[in-house]
Amino acid sequence: MIDIALIKENYSRMSDEQLIHLAQTEGQDLTSEALPLLHEEFLNRKLDTTIFGTLDDNKKAQQKRNIQEAQNNASNEFIKSIWTYAFNEKKKGTTDEEIRKGIIERGLDEEHSSLIIKTLESKAKEVLDIHDSDMLRGGLVFAVGFIITVWTYSSAINGGTYFIAWGAIIFGAIRFFRGLSNKGKYKTILENIEGEHSVETITE
Repeated sequence: MIDIALIKENYSRMSDEQLIHLAQTEGQDLTSEALPLLHEEFLNRKLDTTIFGTLDDNKKAQQKRNIQEAQNNASNEFIKSIWTYAFNEKKKGTTDEEIRKGIIERGLDEEHSSLIIKTLESKAKEVLDIHDSDMLRGGLVFAVGFIITVWTYSSAINGGTYFIAWGAIIFGAIRFFRGLSNKGKYKTILENIEGEHSVETITE
């Protein structure tokens, strides 16, 4: 709990220069309780209070930025959840139309729902390429760790110590197999997409 009396006492003990410096350097970070008390001290001493108008404007601008950032983050999380839903459903073999309806039910408008369905294949290929890169990087890290371990062990056969690069080996292996698992998922997704497209072509 903020001690209002203690804050007022601290301000009253400060010199004019110290108060002005506090307002200029830390005013924007003061709490909603402390800032009015500082303003009051300025008025009592008949100091220039124009800085508080600037501080108020800066605080409002920061609040707007915080709100915008929160909205952007929420929007990004929402779109991410939509893509996750679409991919998971396509992995199960759900049709494009059923997925589109499911996306609309989750709150996305019809136009953007249709756009996601149209770009589902290209997005899946893009994600698949990312997991291919993860596998490659993981394999390289694992190989480096393994080579370091073998090399130091060979050098220590006739006496001495050797180094087991556990970090590189474990991290590389995890990244490789995680990429492999995800790659299998997106290959299935692409197969289901291509299968549905080929059926549509035949029926046409």
